[in-house]
Amino acid sequence: MLRIDDISYSVEGRPLIDHASAVIPTGHKVGVVGRNGTGKTTLFRLISGELPPLAGHIQHDPPDPIVALCPQRVRALGQDIEALAERWDSDAIRLRDRLRLDPAALWRWETLSPGERKRWQLGGALARDPDVLLLDEPTNHLDRKGRGWLLDGLSSWAGIGVLVSHDRDLLDALTHTTVWIERPHATVHRGSYSQAREARHAHLHATRQARDHAKRQLATAERQRDAAAQKRAGAERSRPSRATSRKDTDARSMARKGRIEKAVATHARTEGVARRARDRAASALD
Repeated sequence: MLRIDDISYSVEGRPLIDHASAVIPTGHKVGVVGRNGTGKTTLFRLISGELPPLAGHIQHDPPDPIVALCPQRVRALGQDIEALAERWDSDAIRLRDRLRLDPAALWRWETLSPGERKRWQLGGALARDPDVLLLDEPTNHLDRKGRGWLLDGLSSWAGIGVLVSHDRDLLDALTHTTVWIERPHATVHRGSYSQAREARHAHLHATRQARDHAKRQLATAERQRDAAAQKRAGAERSRPSRATSRKDTDARSMARKGRIEKAVATHARTEGVARRARDRAASALD
């Protein structure tokens, strides 16, 4: 099991991943999607142990797993590929057959097509029998047949797979869980890419509706606040000037002054209530 527990990571003070959590059991394959630059490769490096998270932690059960990376680029002839070509045990032969790999072709590596190199790259990673396999755009350079061989090789593999891919068909065919990264948040959706996309669109629609409602509430609260402030100001302007004669202290003047003070206090309370309602509406909109 792979447990990602409340991890965060920043680059030069800019958060890429903020308090992300997920639990991935053995046998599950996870699709990681999001726009370029949102932190998908960073998540790979965190899972592999190349980078330590700035907060939280990543646990493997059992500890010290074999983690294999199948990178996006296909230039280098790596040790894993050479090791697979040199093996003649039944597992290696079966894996090469499944991916249509010919060991005799390695001597002309520089002339192999990118699709052939990608299949060797995947085969070399799978041949290590990893606990966790990280795949970065695994269908790049593959034609339709190559994609079929890739699906065959991955479908029969029982470890934890984490795929970064823009290939929706591949994600739908393989993945059980989708991690949608929108910097700095990573949202975990159960199900394939299409199911995650549908859930995300429903969530965004509901959020937009809530935002529009909050905007209307804020506008109403601001109008009510402004109206209460105007009434209070008007009541304060109607206060009589300081008494300058004995007539200002008669009963009618005193009663009028009392009514004005009462109106000022009432409007001030109403304005205070309206201001607090406006602040709550602004907070909801934020």
